[in-house]
Amino acid sequence: MRKLSLIMSVLLSAFLFVGCNNQSKPTNADQPKTSTNEQNLSASEVLKKAAEAMNKEKGFIAESKQEQQINDGKVDKKVATNMEVKITNQPLAMHMKGTTTADGAQTPVEMIMVNGKSYIKLGQKWIKGPESKKEQADNPAEQLKKAQKAIDALGGNGQDGTRVTKEGDLYVVEITKSAIENQQFKSMLIEEVKEALKESLAKNNQNGEFQVDQLQFDQYQQKIWVNAKTFQYEKQWIEYSMTIPSKKSPLKINLKLDMKVKGPFEGKIELPAEVDKSK
Repeated sequence: MRKLSLIMSVLLSAFLFVGCNNQSKPTNADQPKTSTNEQNLSASEVLKKAAEAMNKEKGFIAESKQEQQINDGKVDKKVATNMEVKITNQPLAMHMKGTTTADGAQTPVEMIMVNGKSYIKLGQKWIKGPESKKEQADNPAEQLKKAQKAIDALGGNGQDGTRVTKEGDLYVVEITKSAIENQQFKSMLIEEVKEALKESLAKNNQNGEFQVDQLQFDQYQQKIWVNAKTFQYEKQWIEYSMTIPSKKSPLKINLKLDMKVKGPFEGKIELPAEVDKSK
């Protein structure tokens, strides 16, 4: 279970980072009406303005801290992950590198995603991760039209499940506990996580023990801090719990993640030669 826990920890981190980066990318469709008063922007409007600011940058560097608790009915495992994350926008690419600690043992961990292909390095070995369609990786806005609609459903003025407040010179966009009651939003989360975990769980899923297609979110909360003047992303916090049914005992996953943007990233993310050889 230790290897599975480490893989899931990295994949879920990737889902949260890329998902957040893409969720708020604006599309020509579904544009909400802009508030005349900048002080009264809706959550959806703040995210779209932040996306516009982000799209002007090539990428960004962030640092993250993640705590994950996994229970399979017998073992209660805690996994802590600390990483530096580099992300480029066009095309979408990501490089995560840091350490994962489980059972008192610390393991170097690295993940690279380029052109829809992902690779995870645990210790000294590279493992091929889930693969997405190339056109989706090159154009994340196309991939996440459904996600944008779900965010709009939560983020419009007067909608339940979201709110925006001010903390000094920052907007705080919050997806609250009640958001999970929104079926459109819940379905989007489920589909994204299923896609992130399906391939890796299949490789570690003896006799089809885990029923990934039936996973459910029990709780989801998220906060995103955005500079009120520049609309730059500053940081985010996410906490959720989900259950994956199995033939024996359900797999319960609780996760907390804190991410802080350190600054812009102007470099290029490419697969190292050692990864190319492992294809």
